[in-house]
Amino acid sequence: MTTATKRIPIPIIGQCQPNSSWSVDNSGIDYLGNSTSAYGFEGNKVLNMDKCFVRAGKIYSSFGFVQLYTGFTGVPSTQMLYQYNATSFRLMTGTNTRLYADNINITPLQTSTTAIANSIDTTNGLATIVVDAVAHGQAVGDRVKINGSTDVGGILAANINKEHIITAITTDTFTVNTGTNATSTVSNGGGGAITYQKQIAAGTAMGVIDARIWSMDTFGNLLILTPGNQTGVYKWDGDTAIAPTALTNAPTAVDYVFVHNNIICTLGAGGQRNRFKTCSRGNETLWDVTATGSTAYEDDIEGASRLISGISGDGFALVWSLNKCYRLDYKGTPDIWGEPETIMQADGIASPMARCSIENVIYWSGINNWYAYDGSAIIPLPTDDFMQQMASVPIRTYRFFVSLIPMPMLDQVWFMYSNAGTAISRVAIFNYKEAQFAFSRYEFSAGLNPYASTQTGVRGYFAHSSNGRVYQINATQLDSAAANNTLIYQTPFNAVGDGDFNMEIEGLELHTNRAFDSELTIKLITTDTYTPTTSSGNFTTTTYTGDDVVNNYLEVKKTARYRSWRFEYDLINGASQYDDVFISKLVEHVRKATER
Repeated sequence: MTTATKRIPIPIIGQCQPNSSWSVDNSGIDYLGNSTSAYGFEGNKVLNMDKCFVRAGKIYSSFGFVQLYTGFTGVPSTQMLYQYNATSFRLMTGTNTRLYADNINITPLQTSTTAIANSIDTTNGLATIVVDAVAHGQAVGDRVKINGSTDVGGILAANINKEHIITAITTDTFTVNTGTNATSTVSNGGGGAITYQKQIAAGTAMGVIDARIWSMDTFGNLLILTPGNQTGVYKWDGDTAIAPTALTNAPTAVDYVFVHNNIICTLGAGGQRNRFKTCSRGNETLWDVTATGSTAYEDDIEGASRLISGISGDGFALVWSLNKCYRLDYKGTPDIWGEPETIMQADGIASPMARCSIENVIYWSGINNWYAYDGSAIIPLPTDDFMQQMASVPIRTYRFFVSLIPMPMLDQVWFMYSNAGTAISRVAIFNYKEAQFAFSRYEFSAGLNPYASTQTGVRGYFAHSSNGRVYQINATQLDSAAANNTLIYQTPFNAVGDGDFNMEIEGLELHTNRAFDSELTIKLITTDTYTPTTSSGNFTTTTYTGDDVVNNYLEVKKTARYRSWRFEYDLINGASQYDDVFISKLVEHVRKATER
């Protein structure tokens, strides 16, 4: 007797870190996420950030956090990938204490100087100099500039009179490396004209309206930035030997800066917190609204409270106050910008970084809801069910912890927020293609997803809110020990077919984005005695490779009662080392073992 083969789809369910032992309760899969791995959720799917992730019913290969930099100080608020020439990038990370380019402190310097005559000490054979500066108040890793010194101990003045990173301190001295060795030991050298400049003072960590929140954007090849909270506007060209410098003629006290249509736009200039002020289009140093031919602009937006954020859209700019949202359209002369349009009256923005732009749509977090704007209409994002889940999360109370991270590689926007008022600790993930929200726990206060072709294998960056580290998200595990046979997916240990009796697994349809070769390992783990509630069983593992998959079909002919499929990939030697491997569909072909 024979029966027709049944084709049974295997649900692709995201998983947290699978347990390596098969003699465990339940299915050997930790559905609750009680793993030390970072993880996230998309609906009822778990995004495992260590081994694989599931999106829109597809299993993707390794998507792991790899520690990139350590030793950062302060709480990160902003990250940006700055392209400073045709082929080179800097990963910018702004914290409340410092500004970093990659892992180099480039915090701008104060304009004031402190005189320290005859203060340079050298030691024969060493490149370091000790600078005598009573109660200087600086820290190891701070940026400092020395000016006015003569040659000391064989070290040329040009190697002393420049910017340095402090390598050691005492209460009344700081040490820097000049890069050239002294030829003699000298105390109290350098002459009477020596001065030094400290980096700008630290600001308050995120969580309050007056926190140090860096805003930054590009103007041609220049990076334009400000620490905010009535500080200056700076420019930088990517050279880590020189910190960002004040932008000529720009306001010296602003709250926020962004670039739209080749125009540098500032908010809150000169202490007028509802002021929108810009440079002339295409000229970063022309800010005079009365100059001949100038399109520089200044307007104190009527009825607006403090303006705290802005962003460039597709043909328009949005700026937000605490309780309203305004649209501005650049028109050129004579109107320049025209009248700001109030497009939202009942809600503003939660915090300066609570906005992002993906695919010409702007997303932001207010204090009453989360929104999207495509240039024509504001769309509230959450559903009633979502609002019920969010009811216990006091975003209004902790609004200044909110930050948005665009993740276009996942078709997602990550709404980062705090549930305790001490640091960012939660994320609501919005899939804008599926219009679906889900939740997870995270402790990253800044991040970005460049998805740039020049960033081979890199899928994003995150800065941790408290451990002083920056992480790189890779499409593949880079650790050689972990990369061989890296687990990309594991199915739950369930009954074969639709019952607890033995079935014959004839084969498996395996739909993928590539013709796999021997770098793919497929393991079928089976038992006749295992049940999901017992903690022991006799297991058989049968191993196949991608070479066994013919026309998306793997022939098996294996009898079992319970089974689990395990897929591994050699991410070092496989063709997909810097590419996403995904499995879009799994279908078992089974029949009752007693019926042939």
